[in-house]
Amino acid sequence: MAAHQYVFSVRDQSAKRQRTTINLLIILGIIIFLVRYYRDLSILNLIAAILITSMFFWNIFTVKFRIPGHFTLLIIGLALILIPLFNLMGILFLVLAFVAYRLARPTKVSIGEEGIELISLWKRQIMWQEIQHLILKDGLLSIELAGNKLLQLELAEDSRVSEPEFNAYVKSKRNI
Repeated sequence: MAAHQYVFSVRDQSAKRQRTTINLLIILGIIIFLVRYYRDLSILNLIAAILITSMFFWNIFTVKFRIPGHFTLLIIGLALILIPLFNLMGILFLVLAFVAYRLARPTKVSIGEEGIELISLWKRQIMWQEIQHLILKDGLLSIELAGNKLLQLELAEDSRVSEPEFNAYVKSKRNI
């Protein structure tokens, strides 16, 4: 897509749910390493469990210097790949680490000459021809697409623009 006239950040409403899910996956990883330690008495499993547990509690008790959850999932995935019979689970944790990394980035909405670009887990481009209505009102961006699909995105505080100016720009694009 060419130059963007407007770029918005979308307010993240699922951050708490994402952190909870990542924490549950980290606890699952800790349990796997502890079970493997008690089963095989492998010191490497114990070291992995202690390392991941310390990363987990570090994030719980610190506010400033947190270790990203996707990094902890990456460590779990790499360690699980080294354990026989847990290779596929390690690959699954690596994929989850990648998804968590992508979801940690804020969702962006870019509006330009060709249409709208939604940038979240993946990029999605919506051409002006597919858009029935596009309105910004009270910090809520409403996009009605062909086929009765409706997207409503709450904009972050730093993404506030003049609503009449934006709606006039959209109207000029819709008339082309």
